[in-house]
Amino acid sequence: MKTQNIIAVAILSGCALFVTIGCSTALAEDAPLQEKLNRTISVSGTGSVRVKPDIATASLGASKSSVKLSEAKASCDQTINQIKSSLKKSGVDDEDIRTVQYQIYRVNANPQAGVRESQWKVVHMLQVRTEKPDKIASIVDAAVNAGATDVQNISFSVDSLAKHRTKSRELAIEAAKEKAMQLAALLKVNVGEVISVSEGGDGYYPMAQMSANMSMDSGGYGGGGSGISGGQIEVASSAQVVFAIR
Repeated sequence: MKTQNIIAVAILSGCALFVTIGCSTALAEDAPLQEKLNRTISVSGTGSVRVKPDIATASLGASKSSVKLSEAKASCDQTINQIKSSLKKSGVDDEDIRTVQYQIYRVNANPQAGVRESQWKVVHMLQVRTEKPDKIASIVDAAVNAGATDVQNISFSVDSLAKHRTKSRELAIEAAKEKAMQLAALLKVNVGEVISVSEGGDGYYPMAQMSANMSMDSGGYGGGGSGISGGQIEVASSAQVVFAIR
């Protein structure tokens, strides 16, 4: 019986020794990593590129009112057909013209607001897309001359952002490295290996965007051209980089 107890104690002691050695080894292996984490430089960098837009979009259309619904609808339909014809003559393809809003509703009489009798109102808005942004001004002018009474949300964008995002990320990392090198020089230390990298996200910022709402009835649009300009679009990226100090 004593012999069995002695063997059991020996086995337990061996296990304890193994666990102790295992823990010590793990701690010893983690020590260099912990030391690196305690001696780091954390920096952020941003990068951006500016590109010329290659797509322009605009919402335009007409709204018509009449005591009779059939008259309001017929008038609006006629104007929209004229607008579509002008858009095609301006070089806009059929697939780049689509209806984005169509409403029919009744406006009740309100003498105090100048509405003497109830009327029906029909609103039809089209979205136009062109891959020639420099033509959007003439496209809008042609639509207005054809009877468009509402123009909204003229905007500019870039069809493919992938290559521009790649470049902005490269610039962000270069900026972070440059900042780390400068800080290390001031502290009289050397920059070591990269411990971690995280991306702050990409940004897409039109440098110039126009959102217009106008009414022909109120004289909000005049001749002589709209003067719409696409400007440039800024594609930005940011990165957070942690370097070891050595």
